[in-house]
Amino acid sequence: MLFPISGVSGYWHFTTPRHVTISHIRLLIHIQFHRRQQQEFVGRDEPLTLFRENLALYVDDERRRFMFDVFGQGGVGKTSLLRCFSQLAESAGYARAWTDETHEDVLAVMASVAKQLDQNFRTFSSFPP
Repeated sequence: MLFPISGVSGYWHFTTPRHVTISHIRLLIHIQFHRRQQQEFVGRDEPLTLFRENLALYVDDERRRFMFDVFGQGGVGKTSLLRCFSQLAESAGYARAWTDETHEDVLAVMASVAKQLDQNFRTFSSFPP
């Protein structure tokens, strides 16, 4: 069995411990893959810099954007970029919410956003479903 040595990225050690199952190995590979994906997010320096600089602007600054349009073919990293945006916003202390095309109409999107903000920040007393 291949079993990753903890703390040493990129190196593999052959071992057959009885307590290690295929499920353990798959989980460890998944965790390692996710870590590398987060560390090696390449080719997005410009949008990340733009977003980071935008967060630093005052709300009444004319250069401040309140909406970023992220589009492209499937598999190019849109969701990963949006996750990075979300992490940057959270680190800067901003409220954020996540929505996608599964919501059927504007009211459903608004209700989802309000629910997420309410769970994290307790800012809404009620909102229609």
